[in-house]
Amino acid sequence: MTSRLHRAAFALALTLGVAPCALADTASPATPEAVAPARTLTPRDAFALSQAKDVQISPDGKRIAYTRSSEDILADNARNEIWLVDVASGQQVPLGVPGSSRARWSPDGTRLAYVAKGPGDKPQIWVRWLSGGGSGTGAALTALPEAPSDIAWSPDGKQIGFTMFVPEEGASLGSPWRRRRGRSGPTPSRSSPKSTTVRMARAMSVPASTTSSWCRRMAGRRAN
Repeated sequence: MTSRLHRAAFALALTLGVAPCALADTASPATPEAVAPARTLTPRDAFALSQAKDVQISPDGKRIAYTRSSEDILADNARNEIWLVDVASGQQVPLGVPGSSRARWSPDGTRLAYVAKGPGDKPQIWVRWLSGGGSGTGAALTALPEAPSDIAWSPDGKQIGFTMFVPEEGASLGSPWRRRRGRSGPTPSRSSPKSTTVRMARAMSVPASTTSSWCRRMAGRRAN
């Protein structure tokens, strides 16, 4: 069978006026050689990478807020900032607040709550007005001693809930031992038991302004 196929291919090549060796080359093209990359990935390249996280879609579905995270090679630390995406055009713009994260849309989609550094270089809850007469105006709503997390709007847009670690008296770790007179072994003392201070997460809320004029007044106070 194989010899007959070879003879048929040879006869076809002669009929077409093609050299049999050329027909053989056409039937089995040469495999191109692999080209080595110009450079390989190095640990330093990790600082040039960015990732999107905590993606939040606006209530009307027209905009997306997300946190763009990258690494700062000089500070050897994470660098975060909120970016906004227009769904129709795909255009992306930064919120303009370095270090911002945890963006949350208000129920009507006109405001964006987020966490960023405030007075005293401590993370605080901020609100940015994104539409209407006060578009682009933002102000800090809190002056917290600890960083807030898990922020969420109330359904009516008048409150923002969050959790925060607060100091609280911990459980007793037992009583110290001391030696009684006339006894060689240690016995429990009657002194007050020692306790530790722990930080418990507590749910709290803060009023969220519904007017852009309030945001402008608060921004003026912070500036002064």
